[in-house]
Amino acid sequence: MKRTLLLFFALLGLSSLGAQTAVKGIDWESPVLLGQGNSAAGISGGWDALFTNPALFASKKGEVTALSVGGGGVIDPYALYADMKKDGKKILPSILEQVTDHGLGGRAQIGLGWVGRGWGVGLAVTANTDVPKAETVAGATVNIDTNTALIFGYSHRFELGDNLHLDVGGDLRTQVKVFLRDVNLQDILGAVNSQYPSAYIVQTFDDVLFGWGIGGDVGVAVKWGMLRGSLAFRDIGHTRYFTTKTTLAQLVQFKLGSKVSERYMVPMTMRFGLAFDPGWELVNPKVHAEYIQPLASKALLATSSYGNWLTRLNIGTEVSISKVIDLRAGLRGGYLTAGFGLDFLLFELNAAVWGQESGFYLGESPQVAGAVEIAFRY
Repeated sequence: MKRTLLLFFALLGLSSLGAQTAVKGIDWESPVLLGQGNSAAGISGGWDALFTNPALFASKKGEVTALSVGGGGVIDPYALYADMKKDGKKILPSILEQVTDHGLGGRAQIGLGWVGRGWGVGLAVTANTDVPKAETVAGATVNIDTNTALIFGYSHRFELGDNLHLDVGGDLRTQVKVFLRDVNLQDILGAVNSQYPSAYIVQTFDDVLFGWGIGGDVGVAVKWGMLRGSLAFRDIGHTRYFTTKTTLAQLVQFKLGSKVSERYMVPMTMRFGLAFDPGWELVNPKVHAEYIQPLASKALLATSSYGNWLTRLNIGTEVSISKVIDLRAGLRGGYLTAGFGLDFLLFELNAAVWGQESGFYLGESPQVAGAVEIAFRY
């Protein structure tokens, strides 16, 4: 056991050598969780367990997500409406005005999978566009990330007594990432206005990064009556993307280019949560909280989106009415969140809106974001 631990920490040390840049992995934005402060805390069963805690695969009920399609963005709708009304601007110029206020973002995602009865299998694809705050629209840049992940995991349930059980699980993720950094916003707008947008994009984007990696997670979850607790370690040892630099024109021909010296990694994190879930049929109120602690060097964290301790604390609540209507609210990193869900047999609709911090400290650079999911589950 001692030799195993020494080897583990030695590998962690090796992973921290060289120039490092933190990136996000398959960062699935779940409106179900985001409406509740993005706190998983042992309640994120079903599809969401693939991205939070593999121990929750041990649910006695299996769930098939035949299709989940979602999207969202980072935009202030109140400022957008006020700007359009005040100056009589069209929607695109008004949206671009927000680049100088707090930045913009857009997201799309799609996935399918099976979770439950000890197993978790899923395929997920996400695409994220981020426009950081800039002094002028002309000087704005865009970061584009696309991620594809195939996830496979197993969890075992230990029955420890009446109304007491312990779930222990783990998973592996094969991930592929295509990302562009600091693309000039004017080039993106040029593609939008071009007569042949796809050809314009292929010819213009000549600095594309392609990476692949294998990540692993482990977790435990305990349920005692109405109380739940969870602990998960995600991206164990940091998930490193083995990255090459190419062009979009080469990439579409499956030419991956040359290896880069920069180490792109998803920092390892620990997620600890507590929850109260009575499990009532007619009206079921849940209350839960979760803290996310990155386990990485200061150098790696300096390039990540993890801020101070307050931005890592998530608190949420959900009231489920007859298992058809879900009302959600919470605090995510110090900002309010809200959402709802509708479940009609095979069809689910989930939506959420939340505040978030793009800076390091709470209140430094706040943003407003939202997301919607349409899913077919049974």
